[in-house]
Amino acid sequence: MYNPQKIAERIKQQAKKKNISINQLLLNCGLGKNTIAKMSNGTDILTQNFQKIAENLECSVDYLLGRTNIQEVNKFHLYRSYRTDTHIVMEELEIIKLTNQGIICLDHNKQEVEFLYEDIGKTVFVTENENINYLFHNLRKNNN
Repeated sequence: MYNPQKIAERIKQQAKKKNISINQLLLNCGLGKNTIAKMSNGTDILTQNFQKIAENLECSVDYLLGRTNIQEVNKFHLYRSYRTDTHIVMEELEIIKLTNQGIICLDHNKQEVEFLYEDIGKTVFVTENENINYLFHNLRKNNN
């Protein structure tokens, strides 16, 4: 069970580190000005609203909940490589959506690129996080 007072305190500490007032944070999130006080008193908030707070504070939900002391959000880094006439290019892609058929990414030109799950094993991907390889494997398996 999570301690609502500790969660509220972590939110306040993170906001202070980011030089954001609680009022501004809640305004940015589209939440009422008493949200943190209510949370501190044990009132549950929607997961979606909690996620908005974490995103505005540029930290993970797990950090705010006290499950970790690592503030950074776990992000997957996906790359594709391709050959030009003169060299091989390694391009980082931004994952924007997972669908039933594949993964939609943005390339360096902010153009959408879709990779079908069935083709992921045929294309070279390099990632800093091994969990995404597990994710791809399971998504491909579940969509076959």
